[in-house]
Amino acid sequence: VATNLGASYLQFNGDGTGFANFKQIDVQGNVVWKPVTGLALSANVEYRHVDRTAPATDGGAYVGFLRVQRDF
Repeated sequence: VATNLGASYLQFNGDGTGFANFKQIDVQGNVVWKPVTGLALSANVEYRHVDRTAPATDGGAYVGFLRVQRDF
């Protein structure tokens, strides 16, 4: 079993470009299990939050997926 955890932060200043200013935070994690040689099963989850300046709206979302990988 292996695990991984990551995070990132982004701040964009769009003044004078026509784009809205925003800040974004991402947090990701996964667990990988290798029950036999050549087979990996993983579960991944991510949370992303975007904080925009007016008139745009803020938002957050969860994303998750399962992966089965078989190597021959």
